[in-house]
Amino acid sequence: MVAYRKILFATDFSPASEQALEMAETFNRVFGATVDIVHVFDPTAFKPPKPYSLTSNLADWLEKNLSKLQERSKSSLRGMGTHFHTEIRTHYIEGKPGRRIVALAQELGSDLIIMGTCRRTGLDHFFVGSVARFVRREATCAVLTVRPK
Repeated sequence: MVAYRKILFATDFSPASEQALEMAETFNRVFGATVDIVHVFDPTAFKPPKPYSLTSNLADWLEKNLSKLQERSKSSLRGMGTHFHTEIRTHYIEGKPGRRIVALAQELGSDLIIMGTCRRTGLDHFFVGSVARFVRREATCAVLTVRPK
């Protein structure tokens, strides 16, 4: 049996990530692995909440709300840390999620990346792409993807 000692848990705070968090907790408990939690925020892929539309001034909205979103994400990351049996580190990074997750895993020497997958299909998948698919293809360590129930 492979013993995972360094786990990188990537989250986007979706229901799939909540399921993946349970898996990361289990690996942490069973293997006593250290856990790094990362959230990568991609401002170029951000969709503002309604009633904003393509005609709305997205730049103004982002300027007003980006710091709130960043603080909420950082707070959520800290809260996730209470789930684990060993000390964890949290990372809040901006950029392209797939690339940043793979780079952080290499930098940290992670044995395993655990992350949720949204299971997008059709045009949404074509235009948005798949972070999980990119990470599985590019990572030099094992990757465990978890689907939402």
